Amino acid sequence: MEYDKELNKAIFGLCGIAVVCVLLSLCGCNKGITLTQGPAGPAGAQGVAGTNGATGAQGNQGYGAGVQVTQLVVGSPNCVNGGVQILTYQDLTNSGTLTSSDPLLGLSYVCNGATGVQGQAGTDGTNGTNGVDGTNGVNGTNGTNGVSSTFSVVADSGTNCPSGGFDVTLTDYQHSVTEYVCNGVNGTNGTNGNNGQAGTNGNNGANGGTVTFDLVQAIEPCGPNSSPWKEVLLGLQGGQLLSSFSESASGTNTRFSFIPNGSYQDTDESGCTFTVTGDGSTTSTISWSAGSNSYATWSADGYSWTPATGWVYF
Repeated sequence: MEYDKELNKAIFGLCGIAVVCVLLSLCGCNKGITLTQGPAGPAGAQGVAGTNGATGAQGNQGYGAGVQVTQLVVGSPNCVNGGVQILTYQDLTNSGTLTSSDPLLGLSYVCNGATGVQGQAGTDGTNGTNGVDGTNGVNGTNGTNGVSSTFSVVADSGTNCPSGGFDVTLTDYQHSVTEYVCNGVNGTNGTNGNNGQAGTNGNNGANGGTVTFDLVQAIEPCGPNSSPWKEVLLGLQGGQLLSSFSESASGTNTRFSFIPNGSYQDTDESGCTFTVTGDGSTTSTISWSAGSNSYATWSADGYSWTPATGWVYF
């Protein structure tokens, strides 16, 4: 039943509430009246925004929490076995360092435990199986270049060579070693042999010339300027070539050795190669080919030796 506002207003105006109840009873409408909701009214206009409230007062400055840790030695009253003392405080100055005005918050200790008793020795385990061979390691880096040696040769005063000879000194950057090349002692005279039969007189020979030769000659393969660390060899009066040999770059166990016939390369970083030839009694030659490196350029030169001439540069 549709609800009529105007009719309801008329009924209430004539009879009041009692008449309405009678009419409803006569019509058999003793049940409640179902009313439908009317349409929503239009939205009202938005109100004016209120003003912002006043800014609140600034809060108190916060303070940092400080921690001071002190190492305690063995025998300290609070940690017999040593440890640390941990002191917490309110850092009023926010400096990270405890001052006399900072309130203390707490004090605690972290102590080392006492040394435990030694445990029983364990029993020996069974031997493990051999592991597989590891891979070979990488090659080591090259060693540093050796240092060349120089010779100094002087006649012996008789102190070390009673029968005469030479003092040969080998010098490198670290130390100096002197060796002595001495003449042998004269042997005892042999017994006189029986006089032989007189031979026929020979033809008179031509007058001989004056023979001069060097007893000892310092030889620098490829020239003295082919390397700042020039290797020096020593040519002896018998045609032999003498060199030094060391077991390490520092000159450990340095000793002399003769150079036999063959081809060789300098150890002075010049890259010079030289050749030694000869029979060791009548001729001896050391020669090198022309070449160059970052230090110098050299020509093909060398030295030759004979008993008559000694060592001669060519």
